[in-house]
Amino acid sequence: GKPFADSHSLTIHDGVAFLPSRDDKIFPPHSGNNKVVAVRIADGSLLWERLIADLSQPRGYFAVLWNFSPALRGDGTMLFSTPSARAYRLNMSTGEIIWQASFDEPGNFMGC
Repeated sequence: GKPFADSHSLTIHDGVAFLPSRDDKIFPPHSGNNKVVAVRIADGSLLWERLIADLSQPRGYFAVLWNFSPALRGDGTMLFSTPSARAYRLNMSTGEIIWQASFDEPGNFMGC
């Protein structure tokens, strides 16, 4: 079949590009992205990568990052959501997940 449509955007701040990516060991090709990466624009070096776990799901399933488009707060953090109705706040310097929250029942699907 055809791969899923995904229209994520590249976000750039202070010489760093933030974008979604996929760990093929966890997700097969064409199944969506499951991590956020930070790349230095000057030389393309990887600064950090963070797998995005959906803690509301059993067995620590990873969230799918379709249509990734984070909001920058201006305090060194970013906010984004997943189709499974979860919101995340990440530290932009380290990739640390500051918090995550669910706004719907687990297993539901939001937007696309």
